[in-house]
Amino acid sequence: MRARGFDPQIFLEALMCSVFACLLLYLAVSGEYLLYLSPRMRPYLYFAATVMLIWAAAGTFRLFRARRRPRCAHCAVLLIPVLLILIPHRAMGAGDVSFGYVAGGGSGVSDADSRQPGDTAPGAEDGASDPVSAPPGLAGLDTENRRITIGDDDYYLWICEIYDNLDMYVGYTVSVTGYVLKGEGITGDGEFVPARLMMSCCVADLVACGILCRYDGADELKNDEWVAVEGVLERGEYMGYEEARLSAVSVTPAEPIEGFVYTYSQ
Repeated sequence: MRARGFDPQIFLEALMCSVFACLLLYLAVSGEYLLYLSPRMRPYLYFAATVMLIWAAAGTFRLFRARRRPRCAHCAVLLIPVLLILIPHRAMGAGDVSFGYVAGGGSGVSDADSRQPGDTAPGAEDGASDPVSAPPGLAGLDTENRRITIGDDDYYLWICEIYDNLDMYVGYTVSVTGYVLKGEGITGDGEFVPARLMMSCCVADLVACGILCRYDGADELKNDEWVAVEGVLERGEYMGYEEARLSAVSVTPAEPIEGFVYTYSQ
């Protein structure tokens, strides 16, 4: 046993816990955690930071206790994530997601994907042609002029609403902004998807989300460029299933929108 004195192992453990906690707090307060996680994960960052600070504080009571030879290699367990967080990062963009896209309820928020061929949309049985008002929590519906303006906060919820109640919205003019997504197996000639990247929990589940758009100038559009689309909502079919489609009235360049859309209302 070595003499009672300062313990470098306990000091290093407390230091690493404190640094990790401070980085988690910085990510949560600054909003930079949104590069990796959805907004609803913020409370978990605060919880993890609190636990780390408690561990660091508990370690200070053992700084001057007698110990055997100090061992510090295990501190690399915290050093690795600390270094990874400190490395400069950028938000994932359209080019980082190369597979297909989700239309309608691809993540459980909507039941659009569970419909079978020949099924009618909810609310269509009574013959209603127009909704009386926007669904709770959704903005952008103008029934008088038969228009839908899809904003950033309600992007995915509007996609689900349109697919769930397609019969109610056919013929409406839809305004939406997204990046151009097209390719073999995704779109055909004269088609593209004005898409947005959708996140359920973290960047590991990012997927493109949008409504297929028919546009005569689609072949001239470049993948990943941002456009503002105004089109008339129509009923289409894909592999025997009913789907929503837009017939473009205008497609104009737009400024890129930072961040992601989420499968719930923020």
